[in-house]
Amino acid sequence: SLPHSWLRPVHEKTPGAVAARNRGWREARGEVVLFMDDDMAPAPDCLRRHLEAHRRRPEASYLGFVDYRYDTWTHPLSRWVAERTRGTLFPDSSGEEASFFQYLTPNVSSPRAAVEKVGGFDPGFRGYGFEDPELGYKLHRAGLPLIYLPEASALNRKVLLLDDFGREIEADEISRGAIARWKEPPLRAFADYLEGRRALQRGDFPRALTALN
Repeated sequence: SLPHSWLRPVHEKTPGAVAARNRGWREARGEVVLFMDDDMAPAPDCLRRHLEAHRRRPEASYLGFVDYRYDTWTHPLSRWVAERTRGTLFPDSSGEEASFFQYLTPNVSSPRAAVEKVGGFDPGFRGYGFEDPELGYKLHRAGLPLIYLPEASALNRKVLLLDDFGREIEADEISRGAIARWKEPPLRAFADYLEGRRALQRGDFPRALTALN
């Protein structure tokens, strides 16, 4: 049994995060949808912080803070990635507008009507990742700013291992067909970043350094 009557589990038969998230926001009854990964442990006031932000400024998305436990990343490659990404995932201060690249589904909320208007997540992304900034870009194009809300925080309980890079980037290949459709310059720049990640997995460090700098 569930601790609250308003909690309603929904099972989606189609595998993958995109299908699950699309099913989730379509089933949602409220005016705001919060996307959060299954390895997130939200702070006790995380949901309240998101809701309060939407009440203050409804026509916006809100990016909550995620503690990625960088101190647990012990492999040299993992440490290198941590140092490269530590200052890029989130803006510097609360209330600052973030880039659509930073629309990260581990902890982000949007008006349900806006997500529906832009069509939700692209089902062409069937593997790991990068469907979230694509949705962020569509919301950005629709006029919704992405506001940093570090007060709404969550802990990532997953410890990143070197093998994770292999699994994730192999899954990236499944989604390359969707990425190949990105023609506008902002999305093309992000596609180049993804190629850098694949170069890192192949051991092509010069290409990876060029792409990830």
